[in-house]
Amino acid sequence: MNRWTRAAWVFFGFGVIAILCVRLEVISPSRSPDGIGLVRLVLAPGYLDTMDALSTLLVALFAGLTYWVGNLQRQTLEATLDVTREVERSYVVISHRPPGLSIGQHPRIVGDSPPPEWLRDISLTVSIRNIGRTPAQVTATCLQFLITDQPLPPDPPYDLSRTSSAEIFLGAGQKTQIFMNISLQDRSVDDILHGRLSLYAIGYVDYLDKFGTSHRHGYARNFYRTASVNNLRFVTQVGYNYDRRLH
Repeated sequence: MNRWTRAAWVFFGFGVIAILCVRLEVISPSRSPDGIGLVRLVLAPGYLDTMDALSTLLVALFAGLTYWVGNLQRQTLEATLDVTREVERSYVVISHRPPGLSIGQHPRIVGDSPPPEWLRDISLTVSIRNIGRTPAQVTATCLQFLITDQPLPPDPPYDLSRTSSAEIFLGAGQKTQIFMNISLQDRSVDDILHGRLSLYAIGYVDYLDKFGTSHRHGYARNFYRTASVNNLRFVTQVGYNYDRRLH
């Protein structure tokens, strides 16, 4: 609101008061002591009651304005605190370093009874790192390999039996590592290497930020058999890589 608008409202207010409390009185020459006609402003009958009513109205308006300003300030403060929490809170993520998955080159025999079972190991080391500005408390992890010949379902098929409770404190920039390993039959590994089966590394980490809010970071990567530097690709399907508030 600019100054001209404010001035207009002030004049409007005075005009309303003048209309309610003041009236014009015309005095004819016959009634005037000096024989001259007059027009004068006089207070309207009951003007004191009108002033009381206006005073009450102004007090009510002022109280309402005070409440509105206070509520606006509260909302602004809450929004500012929310932004501060988002900027200053911890962000815990799962990542890996190239080359990614390690697949055993030579199968090993397991068991004594014929026919022998040929197995090969697939392993991956992931890092759980706090990339935020404040400390975090890791409360649970779930990491697994997923082997399928079907497209991924809409929701990650987490194997909750692999969930591990944890009490890991991570300061800003700190990390911890988790080693993942699975032994597969040699023919299954051959199917993965030739594209007949898809291999994924999926999971999540639950953590508590400095402000007492629980979050979950989701991780999902797809094995890319022809990659030369990093054989794990980011899964772009919605719902597999995320950072969401739990409660």
